[in-house]
Amino acid sequence: MPNPRKLIVVLGAHRSGTSLCAAATEVLGADACLGEHYANEENRKGFFEHPDIVDFNNRLLAELGGCWDNPLFDGAAALAAADTQNWRADASELVAGIYGDVAVAVIKDPRICQLLPFWAAVFEQSGYARDDIFYLHTLRDPVEVALSQQQRTASNREFYEFGWRLSEGAALWCALTAQSLIASRQLPVFYLTYESLLTAPGKLLKDLAVFTGLAPDAAAAADFCDNFVDSALYRSSATDEAKAELDAQFPQLGEFWDCARELSGTGQESSEIIDRCQSIYERVDTRETVRDIVAPAFSRLSKSTRDDRLALAQARDVIADYAQQVTELNDNSQQMKAEHEGVVVPLRDELSSVQQGNQALRQQLSEQSTEIERIAEIAEQNRLGMVELNEQRSQLESEKLQLTGERDLYLEQRDEFIEQVRQMESSTSWRVTRPLRSVSRKMQQLRSSLARNWVQFRLKAILVYHRMSLRHPGVAWTIRRLVRPAFRLANRIFAVGPRDMHTPVSSELLSPMLYQQQEASDAFAPLISVIVPNYNHADYLELRLDSIFSQTYANYEVILLDDASTDASAQVLRQFHQRYPEKSTLLINEENSGGVFHQWEKGLNLARGDIVWIAESDDWCTENFLETLVPYFENEAIMLAYSRTVFMDGEGEQQIWSINEYLHDIDPQRWNHPIVETGPDIVREAFAVKNIVPNVSSALFRTPRQLEILADPEWRQMKTCGDWVLYLHLLRGGMIAYSPEACNYYRIHGKNTSVGSYSQDAFYREHELVARTVQQYFDVPAAVFETLRDNLEIHWRETRGEYSDEALDSCFSLARIAGSKSERAPNLLMASYAFCSGGGETFPVSLANIMKASGYNVTYLDCAREPRLDGVRNRLRTDIPIVSDFSQLERIIADFDIEVIHSHHAWMDSTILDILPEDVDCKTVVTLHGMYETINEYELRPILPRLVKRSARLIYVAEKNLEAIREHQLLDYARLERIDNALEPVDYEQLQRSDLGIPEDAFILTVVSRAMEEKGWREAIEVVEQSRSATGRDLHLLLVGDGPEYDRLREISLPPHVHLEGFQRNVRGYFAVADLGFLPSRFRGESFPLVIIECLQSGVPFLASELGEIPRMLDGPDGRAGAVVPLDSDNIDIPAFVDVLAAVLDEEGVFKAMQAAVSGAVKKFDPAILASKHDAAYRAALEVSV
Repeated sequence: MPNPRKLIVVLGAHRSGTSLCAAATEVLGADACLGEHYANEENRKGFFEHPDIVDFNNRLLAELGGCWDNPLFDGAAALAAADTQNWRADASELVAGIYGDVAVAVIKDPRICQLLPFWAAVFEQSGYARDDIFYLHTLRDPVEVALSQQQRTASNREFYEFGWRLSEGAALWCALTAQSLIASRQLPVFYLTYESLLTAPGKLLKDLAVFTGLAPDAAAAADFCDNFVDSALYRSSATDEAKAELDAQFPQLGEFWDCARELSGTGQESSEIIDRCQSIYERVDTRETVRDIVAPAFSRLSKSTRDDRLALAQARDVIADYAQQVTELNDNSQQMKAEHEGVVVPLRDELSSVQQGNQALRQQLSEQSTEIERIAEIAEQNRLGMVELNEQRSQLESEKLQLTGERDLYLEQRDEFIEQVRQMESSTSWRVTRPLRSVSRKMQQLRSSLARNWVQFRLKAILVYHRMSLRHPGVAWTIRRLVRPAFRLANRIFAVGPRDMHTPVSSELLSPMLYQQQEASDAFAPLISVIVPNYNHADYLELRLDSIFSQTYANYEVILLDDASTDASAQVLRQFHQRYPEKSTLLINEENSGGVFHQWEKGLNLARGDIVWIAESDDWCTENFLETLVPYFENEAIMLAYSRTVFMDGEGEQQIWSINEYLHDIDPQRWNHPIVETGPDIVREAFAVKNIVPNVSSALFRTPRQLEILADPEWRQMKTCGDWVLYLHLLRGGMIAYSPEACNYYRIHGKNTSVGSYSQDAFYREHELVARTVQQYFDVPAAVFETLRDNLEIHWRETRGEYSDEALDSCFSLARIAGSKSERAPNLLMASYAFCSGGGETFPVSLANIMKASGYNVTYLDCAREPRLDGVRNRLRTDIPIVSDFSQLERIIADFDIEVIHSHHAWMDSTILDILPEDVDCKTVVTLHGMYETINEYELRPILPRLVKRSARLIYVAEKNLEAIREHQLLDYARLERIDNALEPVDYEQLQRSDLGIPEDAFILTVVSRAMEEKGWREAIEVVEQSRSATGRDLHLLLVGDGPEYDRLREISLPPHVHLEGFQRNVRGYFAVADLGFLPSRFRGESFPLVIIECLQSGVPFLASELGEIPRMLDGPDGRAGAVVPLDSDNIDIPAFVDVLAAVLDEEGVFKAMQAAVSGAVKKFDPAILASKHDAAYRAALEVSV
């Protein structure tokens, strides 16, 4: 009869020596059926656990609602309540499949401690006789187990969550040990300690042999005792500190261990000991202690699980983004390949060009001959001007002879060239180098094409990167670090960088749309306001006006102004006004205004167009003037564009000089080509020493509706340089354009306003004002002003004769000019996410306006990440230039001399830091508008440290803005500045209740916000509904804004007292028509709502949720200008709002007190205070080294 199969089952908690015990059974001939033992730093000798058994146990535990590291899980109770019949069948099949007919098998997995009632039945069901199943139970000091568990957890934080603290490992040991002792009470068990395995392995092997009836192999036993058992395995011996810590946190543990350690060998009296252990384990105080120990660990595990799920979702999105990027890159590659196929240029193009030139010359000679004959016929017929015509004929004859000679010479040169080409082509060197020349041409063409595609690809790559950075910042940052060197190398290869002023603009760089995302559009045709200021120029008016009304560009209006002329000017102006009534407006002064700039001001106030042309009444121009210059203004950074000027005599017959001659001392050849240049560059190179726009009639510029210089009394008295100063102000933060394709004709005559002042002191004083303007608004070297003084000294000597340094210094002082430098504010780039609704999007518009009014050069960066709302865009001053190509941010900073970038959106903040190198001179200032409080922890982790490190100033308006920085322990490193928001007062359109369909005696609440769910539009409607029912009053609700809630409400039927208005530019008009502003918000990022300021500036109190700084905003010296209602947990407290409204409507004096407090509360939102504090913050930022 064959020997029966035997099974050894090793019991014991994790880290209790079960692996060493299983290894000892192999000496007795037992087989774990592992093939190869798995080991690592946690268990260097191997785990002796079959992975299939471990996997099965994990799945069964999960089915029962538990897991291996949950001390609160009672395996026996869960098994008793569950139907495990199918699981037992699967387990039996698993045991048979692993161990089969193995004579002596050993199974070890600490999870069996929790599942022993299940497995005991499975072992017998698998064919093992009860007497042939032997259980070995290892026991180890729980202090050592807890230390070992803590070390394992620390070495693999990604996997282990339970065991960070000693008490957690001890609680797990206690739970598993108690459950296995209780479940094995009726089974044959041999109890052994981990200490005996290490210190007396030989004796223990003999005891196990007696217990199992197996005979150990002598050689294997010796090898086990001498080599396998290693004192180094005892790595977690108990320490006094650990014992003390566990005594304090888990006092029942020592009592349990003192009892359990009495178990030894076959445990003759084990039943009584186990009863005592069970009693300790099941006591109420023991269970409560274990729960207290486990609760923090489960909280950590819950958070870790959420983070892992979020990371998994992020990873899926990353994979999807990668797939999209691969598709886009493949598409780009195919497109570039298609564009570059077939790049071939015939070799003989040069010779063909020569032949075409010869033919053109023949045609020119033929036309000259025809012209001579025509002039002769006219002279014969009219018999007038024969002398002049004969002279012209003689001159043309002479030119013909000269051209004939040139033609003959040219033909000789052509023949010589053809012969040289023939000889060259027949030479050996030409034939040998032909492939090289072909390759060179193709390489040049390929490089040019690649450069064009690189500009477009780089913008697309940056957009993809920033889209990824919002969702996967860690991955995006890693990719950026890997690819940025390649992008910079490509920039150098394709010469993409700041352009010198003397380098002609290339059409391949999307000129004139430099620094903009979009390309030029044929549909761009804005209204141009043409202002014609006239005084006693009747002789010149007809030609002037004919050149205006004959323009090929059609969309213009003409404002005709006469300043009480004493000649026939008014009659001429009336004739043209009658001829073009739809195009023109006529105003004739009864009295002279006293200066040309008064007429300019009147025309600017009447102008309806965004672009203005002051066409002086004694000049004229070519008919393509507007058609040539207007397209430049599609680039929103271009503030002024002008044409070529030809200086004519008073009769308009003779040219005196050209613009090239006028600018001979700067660079006369430069004005033969178009110019698109930034203000700082053109001022440094030219505009600081000479007015390069010699006549205002040659220029178009954006209508300066708010330019402070126009109200300056000193400027209004200027006679010579007033236009120069105006141009300098227009260029602040912006660009200039020039085209030689259109021409302005400028008369020089005795009636010119400026000519008579050239030899007076005022001429030189005005030049000093020009220099002080340059010094105050542009960074130029001192040598520029010395050059200007030298020019003025020459002018003085030529026009006035007697000269002294003292006399010139009294009018033009370099010392006074140098003093203006201290007044210069840093050049500011206001960076915005988009022209769209929302406080963080509209506030930078208001701040840009305020800083411009306070003397700053402001350039506005519109990243256009959402569709543009014209209502928001139109709030920006027309004299603030706009750029949008944020991929060219480094170039924008260099070309516009930007010294401070001020960002107002988290996406914008990261974009700036992503694009700019750390060593850039420009300083970054960020206003925290509440967005960082809404970003989850995973995305904040890589963003905040870099933001804090590289931001020269972090401006906040509410303490809650600092929560994220405080939680990441970065508060001590942040350069913080608290500045309350403010808005500039603006005129608004008064609304009538009747136009809105609202009765005059109704009570109106106005909500103005982005229409998102968190802003409480749904709750606002409910508050009004309940208030109408509670008070019986006729309440109406105006909802102003756009977004998802607006789209949702637009599709449903609303009661007649709810008015859905959508986005409106005239926000203050909607507040002014109301009785109360309203914002029942639960938006987490609500900090310092700008709509409250707009409401109070409209004279109306405000009712809002108690969020951020709202209470402080409404408080003033006369009380609170409204009311606030706390949130109910995270929800809007609708009943509380209804109660407040009931008090407002029913209690006399409540609403009047709110109204009376408005004027006091609104005073703290003073734009001058806001400008002063931001000025200090910007100047402090310049001193920071980041």
